[in-house]
Amino acid sequence: MAHAQAGATACADVQAATGLETTGLQATGLEATGLEALLRQRPELWKASQLGRSVAPSVRSGFPELDNELPGNGWPRSTLIELLMNRPGVGELRFLMPIIQKMAWEKKTILLLCPPHEPFAPAFQQYGVAPEALLVVQARHPADRLWAVEQTMKSDSFGMCIAWLPDDITPARTDQLRRLQMAAAQSGGLSFVLRGAKSQHTPSPAPLRLFLSAASPQHVRVELLKRRGPVLEKPLIVQLPQPRAWLPESYRDALSNPPHTEHKANREAAMDRFVFPAVSTAKPHGGDGAGGRTYSGLHN
Repeated sequence: MAHAQAGATACADVQAATGLETTGLQATGLEATGLEALLRQRPELWKASQLGRSVAPSVRSGFPELDNELPGNGWPRSTLIELLMNRPGVGELRFLMPIIQKMAWEKKTILLLCPPHEPFAPAFQQYGVAPEALLVVQARHPADRLWAVEQTMKSDSFGMCIAWLPDDITPARTDQLRRLQMAAAQSGGLSFVLRGAKSQHTPSPAPLRLFLSAASPQHVRVELLKRRGPVLEKPLIVQLPQPRAWLPESYRDALSNPPHTEHKANREAAMDRFVFPAVSTAKPHGGDGAGGRTYSGLHN
């Protein structure tokens, strides 16, 4: 009797939550056939022991080993995706470079919202990404930054949005993140928010959360903190793409034999800052104009 009552209650709960007829869900429990049919109809439902499906269409990440662990076998569109890291420069932009390249080749706008460093256009060109494909937006105050991210995602005028949240100054609240998730759901693009490591201990409505850390100068360690599916016990080690196809041979040699960096912290902070001989030199705007500044890598 207790099992029958529990089965009936489960049927009622599923029907109330989904609005679907629970055909095949008998009072003696959830029949396998009925449950499978329900899972096929509603991709937002999944078994805890299996990898769920993506509610929205997905885009391949460029890393097969990562796609195999993502619901929908790729980055989901219309979804808030969180990338967490200890500090900027662990390889996050190179990690996203296959998607950035894809969006650029498809002539879709790539938005960089409030990056911590000024993006260096020639470095993107070395990956085949034209500067015209990038749109950089800056906001001085943390509240303005969150507002800019939300409005941008609502606009649905981009192919890919990469936003750096001000967690180091004012951590985003759960209600603010929920608004970002709702805004991302209204768009058809890819929505990434980059946050600090401390955020992994706070709840988030984002359906997909990953933690990135430097594994080596050419690899990044990827931990899936949250996904529609079971917990991934071991992190993935992903090899970062290199801009060999767009570099002169002398520059390729520099990549193959990077200079030794004594301190690990400095090496990790420089993951996204390749050292290319005499790539570009520019004087800073404003100030007394004394001296110049040499830019190298994806950030200055």
